[in-house]
Amino acid sequence: MAPRRTPVPPLTKDYLIVGEGKGDAAFVSYLCEARTIDVSDFQIEDAGGSGNFGDYIEGLRLRPNFDRAKGLLVIGDGDDRPEANFTRIRGHLKKGKLPFPNEPLHVARNGPGGLAVAVMMLPYTLAAGPLKGSLETILLTSVEQNNIAIGACIDAYHACVGKGRTRNEEHKFRLRCFLAALFPEDPNISLQFALSPTRNLIDLNHPCFDEVADFFRGFAQLCAPLGGRR
Repeated sequence: MAPRRTPVPPLTKDYLIVGEGKGDAAFVSYLCEARTIDVSDFQIEDAGGSGNFGDYIEGLRLRPNFDRAKGLLVIGDGDDRPEANFTRIRGHLKKGKLPFPNEPLHVARNGPGGLAVAVMMLPYTLAAGPLKGSLETILLTSVEQNNIAIGACIDAYHACVGKGRTRNEEHKFRLRCFLAALFPEDPNISLQFALSPTRNLIDLNHPCFDEVADFFRGFAQLCAPLGGRR
């Protein structure tokens, strides 16, 4: 007997934000909660992991009620090749017959009132653009600055075992060490749970998240049809 397929959920909101994995979706949800950003019109999802990202994006137009969408924001990790990763996401959008922006954080659309699509690569700054790293990179900034004493211990540990890692791998390594130290009940706690404000592990009001939060806050307006709203 063939395995039963899980039905694809319909689009129920005007704006869709999608990240690679559950950690990305949790980051968006909890950051908006911490910054009191209204997400009542946002549907926040994950693609089920990096291996499913392409299929997810390319299949979006087949989603029930997708024609109601006014805006789509795709969130990807820069990893060690941010430009190549952006180009890959852009290719998935093109293959899925969706508007594809030429640069991160720029909106592409097929017409004045058409679907607005943007891509955010993490981490990034408005001044420097996409950087090498991932969601863990930006989370690490907050955790390191709020736990300096633990950071000194991790520095010593890293000096022993940290050789041979890329910058992105090093950030993932360091964040995992911090979370293991800060949450001994479950040293392997996943990002989606570590990000919950109830855990008090990651301060989402840290200034390092300001630019990302500001983009989320203004995303609906950025998607407004040229010449006025529909």
